[in-house]
Amino acid sequence: TLEGESEELFGYSMSLSHDGETIAVGGIKFAGEEEVGVNVGRVVVFDYHPDEFPGFWEQRGEILEGMGDHDFFGHSVSLCELGTVVAIGAIQHEKRIDSHEGYVQVFEWNLDKWRQVGANVYGEDNGDKNGNAIALSSDGRVLAIGAKHHSGHAGHKAGYVRVYRYYFGEWELVGGEIHGEGERDHFGGSVSLSEDGYTVAVGAEYNDGEAGQQSGHARVFRYQRDVEQWVQIGQDIDGESEGHGAGVSVSLSGNTIAVGAIKASDDGKKQVGHVRTFEYHVDKDKWVPFGDAIYGDSEFDHLGHSVSLSRDGSRLAVSIPNADWNGVDSGAVKVYKLGTDEL
Repeated sequence: TLEGESEELFGYSMSLSHDGETIAVGGIKFAGEEEVGVNVGRVVVFDYHPDEFPGFWEQRGEILEGMGDHDFFGHSVSLCELGTVVAIGAIQHEKRIDSHEGYVQVFEWNLDKWRQVGANVYGEDNGDKNGNAIALSSDGRVLAIGAKHHSGHAGHKAGYVRVYRYYFGEWELVGGEIHGEGERDHFGGSVSLSEDGYTVAVGAEYNDGEAGQQSGHARVFRYQRDVEQWVQIGQDIDGESEGHGAGVSVSLSGNTIAVGAIKASDDGKKQVGHVRTFEYHVDKDKWVPFGDAIYGDSEFDHLGHSVSLSRDGSRLAVSIPNADWNGVDSGAVKVYKLGTDEL
């Protein structure tokens, strides 16, 4: 068990390497090494050593912490495939008083030390909360950043996603910004990258889709090198009913995507939550449902708050933060093998 300090919220975010033997864990209310700060936040990386029974987790390198009070550093975290590059979001950071534009930092393990890669990537405007969701490509050289509170041409808190490539010491924007569709969509609330970093899935849980207000949706974009733009592939993956909030979580693996909707109801039970999976059919340019939707068991379980597909897309992990299996709101995670019964 990896434990944080009192009131730190250690485990608020986490990310595993592909082999499962390196984990990065965020604690957004960490007070700083000197314990004199407020909500500075931190991320700690651990390596698993299976050779000594029963195995143990060992901290790798120094603690990575925010630059100042109320940064909430560690709100989001993403590891590359090998666990040697880690990206970290700090959504509340202020370059100016009450600006809350947020930033993302990227570190690489080099010569027994975590060394920052490139400069900080800041939000564009006040209130952006840049870095509320982040994702790295397998090699750690492409970075997707969501800023769901960005107010752009689509309206207040429409949100956007930017994708960057690390090139000669700098994080360079790839293509243009990918914007939300409408006001208060919170587009960029969740993001997921393909292994090469040039396909990105984005959730917008408050989008008003065909099913009604705040039904939510997910969209998938692929970078077209010839026009240097992000082009949507397939249709919008819309929530099924008003208020479902589809897109609160997304996970992309090859041509498969999982989409969470924590406020979905089932058989008259409110907000049990559900997760749906889809496969992209290239010949039809369409996302086609794959398997049955996975629902929570009880009202307000909020199944689907987080989702994660395995690298080959055969297994799906689903969080149920408000499940009462081991006490009130004790929470749980289920893992499914797609196309078969639950594991």
